[in-house]
Amino acid sequence: MSNLAKARAALKKNSKVDFKNRVELDPENMQAIPAISTGSLVIDYLIGGNKLSNGQRQCPGIPRGRMTEIYGPEGSGKTTLALETAIKCQQDGGSVVFLDFENAIAPAYAQSLGVDFNEDKWDLYSPTTWEEGAEIIKIMVNAGVDLIIVDSVSAMVPQATFEKDPSEQGQIGLLARLQSMFLPNLVHDLRKSGTALIYLNQMRSRIKTSKYDTGPDEGTSGGRALKYYASLRLKLKRTRTEYTKVENNLTGNSEKQPICNIVRAQNVKNKCSMHQGHSTDFVLRYGEGIDNVRSIMDIAENRKILNRSGAWYKFVDSTGVEQSLQGKEAVRDFLFENQSQFAHLVQQVSSFSSIGGPGAAPSTEGVGSESFEDPAIVSLVERAVEEGLIDQAGPWYKFTDEEGEEHSVRGKEAAIEHLSDNPATALFLEESLEGELDA
Repeated sequence: MSNLAKARAALKKNSKVDFKNRVELDPENMQAIPAISTGSLVIDYLIGGNKLSNGQRQCPGIPRGRMTEIYGPEGSGKTTLALETAIKCQQDGGSVVFLDFENAIAPAYAQSLGVDFNEDKWDLYSPTTWEEGAEIIKIMVNAGVDLIIVDSVSAMVPQATFEKDPSEQGQIGLLARLQSMFLPNLVHDLRKSGTALIYLNQMRSRIKTSKYDTGPDEGTSGGRALKYYASLRLKLKRTRTEYTKVENNLTGNSEKQPICNIVRAQNVKNKCSMHQGHSTDFVLRYGEGIDNVRSIMDIAENRKILNRSGAWYKFVDSTGVEQSLQGKEAVRDFLFENQSQFAHLVQQVSSFSSIGGPGAAPSTEGVGSESFEDPAIVSLVERAVEEGLIDQAGPWYKFTDEEGEEHSVRGKEAAIEHLSDNPATALFLEESLEGELDA
């Protein structure tokens, strides 16, 4: 009998140890982590990555039995992404609890997205204190609720804060200490119940300890415990807003009106799949939520499946006929009204990125490397050189990544390739550029 076999036999007899907690792994039959879809094809792929050898996605959405943190600045789509996940959970027969610490949820907007307010599928609470919210979370997890959404960590105020006079200074780091005591026990309860817990968090300015402090200027609130115990951390950031011209009903003048936001999601931490550090853009349409059609269109345009010439877009439909439409919104409306054509476009994109389809890699045979250069990365390198974030000395390009490590590559193409393979470094340089411009 081996040493491990003897130890297992001893553990079975030990009353202080629950031997049921032992996990058996079979390399020949690796199972995907149970997950709830976010409602976005590209976000589900960003989390789950490529399929395993058995054809299963590693984690196609928000993982069950674990904690997920979604954070970013205001207006970046955190609540909308959480509500879209709630809709998918309800459509699969699951139950959702929403803890609105901010007291800011809009029921009409949630209903327009498709949230089912049936008492068996939805429960909404607006806790006053952190202690009250923590008790609700604990009870709901032990009851086996499928999805719990907490909006947000920054609004979770400890009871001690209300007991002090507003002029008195509160206890520094009180919320962080409470979280660090609460989360370790919650992790084990989540694993047993299979509940998916989403914490929404905001960005806060970080206090510099000295002039030599070179750390980031911003960070998430609530301490570091949530960073450690969260199996998945997604950072959202609105990159741009698209507008259309409409007539003002009051003045009769033509004016710009926003129609959608382009949001960048970055996989900051991922213990659910081998897809950490990647980022992708998705589209949030005003009043409608996640726009899968536009999101896939942008990917198809980058992959030259959807060809643009001026304002005209050309593509081959499912019948083999070439379609030509003027304007991106016209293409979007066509695909939205013809779901079979949209499914055909998704299938074409799938051959490259495995979104909802087979995990085939893109073929590069007979295609030059320039065809796969991302114009955004090329522009980023050029702007970083101009602003001095990338030091160009002859053919060498030197720059520092998000962890402070210095890199030196030969040639512009090598710099572009490095940033394409390391989205986290590209996002770090982009944010550094924005900081330079704001200054």
